[in-house]
Amino acid sequence: MPDTVRIGPMDYAVQHDAEAILGAEEELGKRLYGMSESATQRIILRPGMAPGFTRQIMLHEIIHQLFDDSGGIDLPGDLEETVCQSLQAPLLGVLKDNPDLVRWLVGED
Repeated sequence: MPDTVRIGPMDYAVQHDAEAILGAEEELGKRLYGMSESATQRIILRPGMAPGFTRQIMLHEIIHQLFDDSGGIDLPGDLEETVCQSLQAPLLGVLKDNPDLVRWLVGED
């Protein structure tokens, strides 16, 4: 897993931080597998998750930040969460199943 991820003009530190996740869960009253913070430029993941699930959660948090950075898409919290959950697995599947597409999209072919 990378230590940082560039999203738009910012580099986000990627961290496994059980304490931060547990604190946010207590504050929000719900279970979290990850969270992202624009102000601190961090993506925080729950430690101990299976690698495939961790990848989905990472992509989920990146999608949240894409919404945040878009400047024009402002969805209510529950709707944004639903969209991120709906896209995380199928989008990751497309990227994994089509390495030629990924190389072409990033201009390597």
